[in-house]
Amino acid sequence: MNRNAKNLPSMRNRQLGNTKINYGETLFKVLFIVFLTLGISATFIALFIEEYFSIILTIGVNTILFSFLFKFMESVILLLKGIKKELQNND
Repeated sequence: MNRNAKNLPSMRNRQLGNTKINYGETLFKVLFIVFLTLGISATFIALFIEEYFSIILTIGVNTILFSFLFKFMESVILLLKGIKKELQNND
């Protein structure tokens, strides 16, 4: 048996100690899934109505929503990174 084994932390403690939750990415993933679900459901509704104009309109609106969502989440993540960096500099 290794003499230094008693000084090593257990795997459980090591895993718990390194676990970090990135709230920005988690929020981004949740909102992405919500918008994707809404877009797919709106597209299927438009397909059932069988109006080509509404299909094109739905795809256009989804594209605009996704672009706004990506820009918004990008700015939120950059803001959170800046706040984190400021907090680390103050410590």
